[in-house]
Formats: sequence, structure tokens, C-alpha cells
Amino acid sequence: MILGTVIKGVGGLYKVRLDQEYEGEKYVNVRGRGSFRYEKTLLLAGDRVELEYVSAGEFFCKRILERKNSLIRPPLANLDYIFVVISSKKPTPSLFIVDKLISIAEYNKIEPVIVISKSDLDSQYSEEIYKIYKNSGFEVFITSSAANEGVEPLLGFLKDITSNSESICAFAGASGAGKSTLMNTLFPDLTLQTG
Repeated sequence: MILGTVIKGVGGLYKVRLDQEYEGEKYVNVRGRGSFRYEKTLLLAGDRVELEYVSAGEFFCKRILERKNSLIRPPLANLDYIFVVISSKKPTPSLFIVDKLISIAEYNKIEPVIVISKSDLDSQYSEEIYKIYKNSGFEVFITSSAANEGVEPLLGFLKDITSNSESICAFAGASGAGKSTLMNTLFPDLTLQTG
């Protein structure tokens, strides 16, 4: 049995990280079973899947293992943590969106973590947001990728929560909040497109 976790999906083709290397490969590209389309079953990033080897590096998803949770937007499954990114300024921060994401996360038994980005643009408002969510009992980080501030504590937290397990984490937030820039700062090998 070949098992893995979906880490990316684009246009019906999915990238899966295998639990164990198969013929020297740790990551493989996979298509879903034809019946998935008929059954309107979508593979989501985070899904645990059983694969079947077809030939020469070709695999297809035979079965999706039971999900512990799933989100429609962003379309993800089996999350342990969701990092809710909110900008201190540009775009104008919406605490309503943050609260909505926190509510969805908690309903689905996902641990929300608040990340205030672009603190260099408005440090005073960053502190106000920090106090609101910290006093509500959430883990909160203030960061500035431009000034390279607050990134090390966030990276340390990420390493702590993923070091002993296969925790699945995601970053979510409004468009322009600085998610890709933050991810590039945390993980320089990603080279995600920003702006």
C-alpha cells in the first residue's frame, strides 16, 4: 500500500508527499480516480491518500482516507493549525475576517494562530490587534518581513509544533495581507510570487 499526503493541487493534477520513498521518489504527481469526478469528490491539500502505481512514475489516487476536518475556503483538509495573517495596514485590516477564520477554525477543531504582518507600517495598531487576540487566549505574533522583525519567534513556534509530529499547518488571510512574503521570509527556498 502506497500512502501519502496531498500538498498541492492544480487542474486535476496533485502533488503528493509519500510516507515512504517509492523507487527513489519522495514526491509524486497523481491524478484522481475517474469516479471522483462522477462522485463530485475533490482531493484537497492535506488529504491522506492511498495511491496505486500505474507505470513509470504514474500514480493515481485510489482512495481518500478519512478526514478529521476540511475547509471549503481555503480548500484544505486535516489541518492542525491555521495561521491567520492580518496586515497592520495596506490593505486595511479587517478584524471581521480574522474573527470569521477563527470561528471556522475552532468549529473544525483547528488551532488558530494570529500573525500580524507589516508591523513596520503601523506599529501602534499592530500592538492594539495583538492585545485584542492575546487577551482572548490566542497565540499571536507581530511580524515585519521588510524589517525582518518577529520572524524568528514565529519560525521557532512552527518548528516546535511540527518537530514531534506530522502537523499540517496553513496560512490564510485577506489578499495582500503579506502571506506569500511572510512564507518566503520563513522558508527562503519557496520563492513564492508576491504582490
